[in-house]
Amino acid sequence: MKKIKTRKIAWILLSIFVTITWIFLCDFEDSDYLSDPPCNKSIKIFTATGFFGQKIYPRFLSHCSEEIRNYCGITRRKPDFEKADAVVFHARDYSYWKSRWFFSNRNFTIPYIIWTMESPISEQNFPSSMNLTMSYDRNSDIHFPYGNFRRHQKSGENLEEIWKMKRKSAESGAEIAWMVSNCETENRRMEIVQKLMKLGLKIDIFGKCGIPPKKCSISEATSKCEFDLISPYKFYISIENSNCKDYITEKFWRNIRNRFVVPIVLGKQLYLNAGIPEKSFIALDDFENLERFKNFIEDMAENKTKYLEFHEWRNEFEIDDVLGEGSDNHGFCKLCQDLRSKKYSKSYSKPVENWHKLEDCDYKLGYRFLDDY
Repeated sequence: MKKIKTRKIAWILLSIFVTITWIFLCDFEDSDYLSDPPCNKSIKIFTATGFFGQKIYPRFLSHCSEEIRNYCGITRRKPDFEKADAVVFHARDYSYWKSRWFFSNRNFTIPYIIWTMESPISEQNFPSSMNLTMSYDRNSDIHFPYGNFRRHQKSGENLEEIWKMKRKSAESGAEIAWMVSNCETENRRMEIVQKLMKLGLKIDIFGKCGIPPKKCSISEATSKCEFDLISPYKFYISIENSNCKDYITEKFWRNIRNRFVVPIVLGKQLYLNAGIPEKSFIALDDFENLERFKNFIEDMAENKTKYLEFHEWRNEFEIDDVLGEGSDNHGFCKLCQDLRSKKYSKSYSKPVENWHKLEDCDYKLGYRFLDDY
């Protein structure tokens, strides 16, 4: 019996040894990408990771100008690695073990770029040997925001049509919607919303933290069904899971742009600092307490003039949904231009430092509204 147990232990130890040895000795495998066509562009961006588990395809360049698409390409094929002008790692998909090959075969004349769309509270494990940064943070080397306002040349929106759309109202009678899946966050946004509901403010919460939507499930949340679900509401809870500098995600951009709602946010100055017009959103921290906020919302919901004041920005601005549409001034499109113009230095031995800091966040911003603070 002891011999059998000893053999089992020996086999387990051998298996562990073989696994560790394989991890250390394995070469970069790109079998999933062998069917991809070679990148024949003059500027090549090599992607060393996926994007939330998915391949980073050239679709990230699909909304760049034709000129950029003609000379710049994204590739993952191993033969293209040696010819690449930059190597990009998406932070959430980065793994030290899986990325060892790229560092042991590194060419220090090209930049290694860390790319993140997450807040510092959600993400802290960055490799120290990256040279450039790409993110929503305006201090990044390559700015990649979720969206941005820009002045338009066309005639403004028909605000009367927006009011008519909102007068249809939701079946529940609520004026505020929220689709949310992350129920527990350090900024305690769920507790703040629940306290508003206890005060009598009607809010329909959909998703993992609420009720399944009747009009479309989260798994098939297309633009059409989300528009049908959200557009009858006048307001939308756009409080992020983290209150951090420049961290303004699709929760804000896509709802204000596509569903014609007025976003409710936390951290007024964060939004003003990002260049967002003051009367395009309502900030909770603008109010002395939640009771006053509730009264303001209820009054505004019934007052056409007051409500449409928060849509007047549409006569002057339009919104770029950068993740959905792209922009030559941001993200991969901008990276292509910078690489072509040789904007960056030719030596990349110095790592990224003092970036994506927790000090850029204030998770206690809304705590004063809670009873236990």
